[in-house]
Amino acid sequence: MAQFTYKARSKSGEVMEGLLESSDRAGAMSQLKGDGLFPVSIELAKGKAAKAKRSSSPTKALNAPKAIQENKKPSRLFGRRRNRKPKLQESATWLLQLANLLRSGMPLTLALNSMVSISGKGISEEIAEELKKNVTEGKTLSEAMSKHTQIFNEMSVNMVRAGEESGALEQVLRRLAIHFDRFAEVQSKFISAMIYPAIVCLVGF
Repeated sequence: MAQFTYKARSKSGEVMEGLLESSDRAGAMSQLKGDGLFPVSIELAKGKAAKAKRSSSPTKALNAPKAIQENKKPSRLFGRRRNRKPKLQESATWLLQLANLLRSGMPLTLALNSMVSISGKGISEEIAEELKKNVTEGKTLSEAMSKHTQIFNEMSVNMVRAGEESGALEQVLRRLAIHFDRFAEVQSKFISAMIYPAIVCLVGF
């Protein structure tokens, strides 16, 4: 048995956190869904949380979930953060988090609402809020994303559109995240390969 800390949303959108015990992460997710909660994050408990008394039940909550107040992010001067193009790995993380929320059974509008509260590095809170607003008003996710070409390129928008039309949005978001992550890795290796010879030449002189 392992212990997990979690954050989840209730059907009313309230963010909850707590500690539960389960054989694995999938079991923890099932328990939360069974309690009517939509998982946002599930992490293996560490430190003091991991020392809590173990339960004999395979997936029993070790403490009652409690509501937490979502932190308001400070306003960003001149919109610099809003317009900054995120790194590939930051985009990959954002897409993967959204895919995980959809996989848990959370509706797209509620998943995007959760992304507003957890958006940080890369995809700003303002962009996430606009995506949620557009989808709530009836637009598709691909249509909402197409308004932010500085973040979502044409390939990303087309892939998401294809996922919407085929009913495989979650799978497409996951594949897109993997693609960005791998491309970022290749890009990093390429840059390192270019920098090393330059350093050798400078040292030689």
